[in-house]
Amino acid sequence: MAPHAPLAFHMDPLSALAQSGASPGPVESHIILAAQTGARWAVPYARASLFLASGRVVHEAGGSEGQELGFALATALTYAKALVRAGLPLADAFGRIVLGLSTDETYFYSLAKVRAARILWSRMTGACGVTVEARIEARSSARMLSQLDPWVNLLRLTAAGFAAGVGGADVVTLAPFTEPLGRSTVFARRQARNTQLVLMEEAQLGRVADPAAGAWYLETLTDQMARSAWAVFQKIETAGGLIAALSAGGLQSEVLSVRQKRAADIATRKAGLIGVTEFPILTDARVELDEVDPSAFAKPSPRVQMPGPDGHCSPLPAWRAAEAFEALRARAVALGGPQAILATLGPVKDHAARLGFSTNALAAAGIAATSRAATDITLAEHPLVVICGADEAYLTEGESAARALKAAGARRVVIAGRPSNSEALSAAGVDSFIFAGCDLQAALASALEVFA
Repeated sequence: MAPHAPLAFHMDPLSALAQSGASPGPVESHIILAAQTGARWAVPYARASLFLASGRVVHEAGGSEGQELGFALATALTYAKALVRAGLPLADAFGRIVLGLSTDETYFYSLAKVRAARILWSRMTGACGVTVEARIEARSSARMLSQLDPWVNLLRLTAAGFAAGVGGADVVTLAPFTEPLGRSTVFARRQARNTQLVLMEEAQLGRVADPAAGAWYLETLTDQMARSAWAVFQKIETAGGLIAALSAGGLQSEVLSVRQKRAADIATRKAGLIGVTEFPILTDARVELDEVDPSAFAKPSPRVQMPGPDGHCSPLPAWRAAEAFEALRARAVALGGPQAILATLGPVKDHAARLGFSTNALAAAGIAATSRAATDITLAEHPLVVICGADEAYLTEGESAARALKAAGARRVVIAGRPSNSEALSAAGVDSFIFAGCDLQAALASALEVFA
């Protein structure tokens, strides 16, 4: 390699500690060694970046945008201090650090996050008495990708790349759309590259500096994220820095709280996942993967043990938003493809909406559905029956329909909706109710039990 070639070493021991919860020896020793090594390379490689101050570990664990940005800032400050102790001037130390962020399909939030990162970087370096331009690397979120209907991942990745480009990221990297399934083929990797090329060369996203500037919504969102992130950053520094904050575990608890809120929103479909909880497809949507035997080239990685006790903290394991519903679909496959009957009450105009809702809801767990009039069901051909009708029909026909279905052998009878006579319906044999805003994940898990 020619002298002075730009390099990105991307050393990031703090992210490794946060994700795994362990460090072979004190993590401080790893940071010091990395800084000393980087300082030696700083002269022959004057344009090289040494550390990656990434907040992606927080994002992939389900954290908020403010938590991700605050974590990245605290990481950057920790690395800058280590580089200064290794002999670099403060301005050069900050100049050797790249901020790492994740962008996902919520492109307004991702766009605002990248914009907020520059504001926060400017404020932090300014508080340290130096002026250094931020360098931001945006990578597509792994949290947003799904194993189900993986072609939708192409749209998610395009939105993530758009947000990163318009937000002003210096480097954008998109993952192959089959990444959650296994090793990607040449085709999948080419799709990732071509998406970036189209956004850059045809859409010309990088030609306009900060095209979102002046838009009230995005300016407000950027400001809110920056304020939230600065509060997280201050809290971390008040605790004694990022290493101390990770050791105490409070940061991880706060990230877990946000993750649980996200999971609850997905379970109730307040946050919909296309191809997973919204418009799921039951037909096989397999994609090709690169089948590689790693035994031919895999080698055990050396253990880099530093003197002193191992570092430990509560880990921030990666999480994908679709995981829970993917598990339901896998269970349905193991059960041989369960099927349910949708028992309709009244004319089509009265039950059509709930028929569509129920079909879509059941498909989210891999349950196929066929419909017929409730009065035509004389034998329980399937253990699960969902009654679909208007609230008025539930008042007049619901109880008798539930009793008839139970008498015909239906093991589980479900009502689509929240009728006012729910107690009477339950007494007549209705086992549960599904409706917009219910915990659909729990309801579907319970529904699958009857097929076991």
